[in-house]
Amino acid sequence: MASIMGELTVKVIEKWGSDVKARRAIDVNGEFRELSADIIAHTAFGSSFEEGKAIFELQQKQQELLSKILSRFNVPGSKYLPTSENEYRKKLKKTINEGLSQIVKKRIGLTEVANGDRNDNDLLGLMLAANSEVLDEREKILRMGLDELIEECKTFFFAGHETTATLLTFMFLLLGTHLEWQERLRDEVYEACGKAQLPTVDSLNYLKLVGMVMNETLRLYPPAVMLRREATTDIKLGDTLIPAGTVVGLPILAWHQDEQYWGVDAKDFHPERFEEGIAKACKVPGAYLPFSLGPRNCIGQQFAYYRSQDGRGHHTSTLSIQIVS
Repeated sequence: MASIMGELTVKVIEKWGSDVKARRAIDVNGEFRELSADIIAHTAFGSSFEEGKAIFELQQKQQELLSKILSRFNVPGSKYLPTSENEYRKKLKKTINEGLSQIVKKRIGLTEVANGDRNDNDLLGLMLAANSEVLDEREKILRMGLDELIEECKTFFFAGHETTATLLTFMFLLLGTHLEWQERLRDEVYEACGKAQLPTVDSLNYLKLVGMVMNETLRLYPPAVMLRREATTDIKLGDTLIPAGTVVGLPILAWHQDEQYWGVDAKDFHPERFEEGIAKACKVPGAYLPFSLGPRNCIGQQFAYYRSQDGRGHHTSTLSIQIVS
């Protein structure tokens, strides 16, 4: 999928070039929201990306509606009242589900026509391929139904769209206010990739400085500022007993900028702290969790974020094609 990300990013860069020549202002956050939506639509639905993107735009309206609802006092049972807002909410949900259902059914039909030989290397194709590889009756319970496939597609966009755009926006803000790092990153990309070609998955291994800046951006401006976990059994955390059913809030933003973990410059932009990888960047590695940690960490981490090892065996973190370009 790296080539798709690169091609879509080039289109944005070319547009920006025209805007700069014409002295037009660029809404960077808006552009990145559009780019991340394009990339997710292409990588999720392949040739059906236009239909997918139209549905994703409706999901954005759902997000806007959710923000409005969460910002006001909730009256229990109010969602069942026949208000214009509730009718709009139901219509959005119905339109999204019907649209995704049509895309999935069309892909299943094309696969059947090709006698199962169709192999689309996009999210939907991979899920359908995995769904068809059932060896015996016992494993059929693991198959996803149509509703589950639809929900997976919705989650893929919801989790990856806004978060990626937010990361890119803050990264560009930091590079715009720290010009020396902008120059260092540009030189590194030119050295690893040349000036006339797109970065490849292999060339990402050599973009150590880019990875350091991205990690520092994720530390200062994590797209998710809070996680919540529910204790399924009674558990002791230090001297504190946490009863089963207790919801624990994990303040990512507070941990990322806590001086006891990161030093007196915890609130400053210093990518050098990640020079030897994440493990040595702070006193407690578990205090850095932009993608969460453990068995329930972000399932899309590898899609947004490419991990590799440098020559000394240290783990470095470099950007996906969409960010590097």
